[in-house]
Amino acid sequence: MSHPHNVTRDCKLNQLRSLLMVLSVLCLAMSPSIAKPQHEAWMDVRDDFLQGDAELMQFHCERGTKANQKGLSVFNDAWVKEIQILRFEAGVAKAAPDGSNIFFAGLSAAMNSRCPGVW
Repeated sequence: MSHPHNVTRDCKLNQLRSLLMVLSVLCLAMSPSIAKPQHEAWMDVRDDFLQGDAELMQFHCERGTKANQKGLSVFNDAWVKEIQILRFEAGVAKAAPDGSNIFFAGLSAAMNSRCPGVW
């Protein structure tokens, strides 16, 4: 017959092994979208801008700075959406805003990264 300390230790080891097995199965069964964040299409646009023509990015930075001096924003996605809503509610815009498109969202993110002072 086993010593009582050995039985307790063996029982604890078996519980630990069971727990590790359950955790392993859960990790394997986890949905890939949970394990790895979903890549959004606007990220490709952002990356194209950031890795593309440096002169074009500089042009956009300067354009954004000039707009900011007039109290406008051409690259702040949230600000542009708000202005679109206000224009529609005031009857100036004929179509309701449907949010920004993938291109603008990517450009906005690139501008935020490359020219953080531009809003």
